[in-house]
Parts: sequence; structure tokens; C-alpha cells
Amino acid sequence: MNFNALIDQLITLEANVAELYRLFAHLFETDRSFWLQMAHEETLHAQMINQNRPLITKLVTLSKDSLVDLTEITRLMAERIRKLTREYRNKPPGKTEAYLCALQVEQSAGEIHFQKIAARLNNPRAKLIFLQLNGNDQEHVDRIRAQMCYASEPAAPVPAICGSL
Repeated sequence: MNFNALIDQLITLEANVAELYRLFAHLFETDRSFWLQMAHEETLHAQMINQNRPLITKLVTLSKDSLVDLTEITRLMAERIRKLTREYRNKPPGKTEAYLCALQVEQSAGEIHFQKIAARLNNPRAKLIFLQLNGNDQEHVDRIRAQMCYASEPAAPVPAICGSL
């Protein structure tokens, strides 16, 4: 397995998160601009990863086991988000549930993926790319929390699939 497989999964993960946020924009008209902005930024993350692919693949060295583990974790996360998006299309969440789910998505995307990859990189330029993505995820967490203050419905339970992200 090469590093391109992990990069492909990271791009898929970002694209799936963007799709989830576009669904939230469709479902929650009063918060549409917030969710569309979040979706746009996730799309930009995917583009950033793809544009830096040559640099990353040239400069990054990970053990085969680390690469396989990170690729599989990322694939499973992307798959869960895609499944969750399909479920939410069929049975839309409440606004609070959507925010709580987005928080969990951002926290797991940042903490599990970009931070772990950055910690395993030896090259400072490649490490900076993943640290920047990790910082973007943390900023998203902060913005989601702030935006939640405007949610008007009572707290809803987080669905099991979202809770396992």
C-alpha cells in the first residue's frame, strides 16, 4: 500500500463531511449560510490535500503498519459519514442533533487523522500541511459550538452511529 491510498481516503473523508454539511444546509434554512460555509471549507480541505499530494508523497515516510492503520481508520470514518448522510436524508435529524453530530465529526476527523499523521511525519513541510488541517478542524469545533447557542429546540440524543465516530 502506498501513501496515495491514504491521501485518497482523506480526500473522500473531507468530501463526505462536506456533503453532510450541505444536507444540513438544506434541512435547516435559518442556519443555511453557516452550513454552506462549513461545507465549502471541507471542500477546500480536500483540494488542499490533493494539491499537496506530490509534496506529501515525496516527503512523507510512514511505516507500512502505520499507513495501513491510518488508511483503514480513515476509510471507515468516511464510510460512516456517508451512511449517516443517507440516513439523515431519509429521516432528518433535529437541529441540535445535527450540531452534536457535526461536533463529533470534526473532533474525530481532527484528533484521529490529521494529528496522528502529523505526529508520525519527519518532514517539517509535510507536517505543517496536516497540522494546518488539524487546526482547521479545531476551529470548526469552536464555530459549531458557538453556532449551537442559536439552536432553539431542546437537546436531542446523538444517534448511535454518530456516537461511534
